[in-house]
Amino acid sequence: MKAVILAAGASKRLKPITDDKPKCLLKIGDIILIDYQIEALKSLGIKDIFVICGYKAKKLIYLKQQGVQLIYNEKYEIWNNIYSFYLTKNIKSDFVLINCDVLFHKKILAQLLDNDTQCGATLCIDDKKYLSEEEMKVKLDNDKIINISKYINPDEAGGEYIGLAKFKYNKIKKLYQVIENLISKGKTNLWYEDAFNYIFNEINFCCLFTSGLPWIEIDTIEDYENAKTLGNLQLGLKNAY
Repeated sequence: MKAVILAAGASKRLKPITDDKPKCLLKIGDIILIDYQIEALKSLGIKDIFVICGYKAKKLIYLKQQGVQLIYNEKYEIWNNIYSFYLTKNIKSDFVLINCDVLFHKKILAQLLDNDTQCGATLCIDDKKYLSEEEMKVKLDNDKIINISKYINPDEAGGEYIGLAKFKYNKIKKLYQVIENLISKGKTNLWYEDAFNYIFNEINFCCLFTSGLPWIEIDTIEDYENAKTLGNLQLGLKNAY
């Protein structure tokens, strides 16, 4: 099992904090967000870690000293993160995927790694959180995901995808073909999750509920401040304020 952290975006909603660095380098207490993710992976036995980088990529060169491999997304300024996901094609292994802007309780990651299903993919879903229009929501049929989008009616959603997932490479190969087809048609502004909707009838996507364990996606200044509080109160990070 390998791991991929998607960290190519410019994070415009976090400016001016991200004027000089990618948001994965945000500091929360005594830790840096991406360092926390990497240490969580390593503590659970994942040593082969790849970071898809783009914006301010030179700031991440220090990760090579930790054995992390960097993959540069040359399209980060003009295409959405569907291309970052496409670059995982070259890893050719089962892998865990982490969005770089997610601060999560390590137990969520541990449960994801321990979860063994026949599904091609397993997505971590928060089924407790109040949902609005902004979240990446899912529709479920029992434990299978049948739709994922920010545009799903919150009243019809089974929860929010939190940005942690696990993929079985041999079972999702068709997904890369789907993405190639979308890109060839100029649909480069899509989120990588959008591509899943084209393949649900061929590949089973399972959900793993977070069961109330804490996590937060950091998209805005307000999210960043809330993440500091979460880190201090619920994740036990030092000096998170």
